[in-house]
Amino acid sequence: MEVEEFNNKLNDYSILPSGMTFEQEIIILYLQKRMIDNDINWEKQHNASSDIVSYKAVWFTLWKKENLGNSFDSLINEYQMRKLLEKVKYQEMNIRNLIYLKCLLFTPYKSDNVSNLIEKLFYGKQDIAEEFSNISLHEDTRRNSLKEIARILNYMSI
Repeated sequence: MEVEEFNNKLNDYSILPSGMTFEQEIIILYLQKRMIDNDINWEKQHNASSDIVSYKAVWFTLWKKENLGNSFDSLINEYQMRKLLEKVKYQEMNIRNLIYLKCLLFTPYKSDNVSNLIEKLFYGKQDIAEEFSNISLHEDTRRNSLKEIARILNYMSI
């Protein structure tokens, strides 16, 4: 997606099949991306197995490509994201609650499409696939990320 097309979609307030606008979907994906970033950083800081960190990093790379495209980070920078998040505080509480709920229900490392890609990466290595089948967000990371998201959606003091 090119920058101009991306910006046009941000200014289009049509409702997508998800029930959200493009802008709201971008916010959700950004917050989910932060949850995964926080989780991988937590694992590294707490000396988790390098296999687990590598698996999560590969999964994250594939998830970003599938959900955000290769150019997401170049299309929207931190300043632009803050502006989008600032707009959320003026939206109805039910929209903010829906965004939070989508983050609450988000289960990284379990997406069928991404997991299928990872299975192809590890084709023929059943023991590796089984070893990673129970990987999830670390509970501390999940709790702290959801607190951060609640603060962002309610108070905007990031």
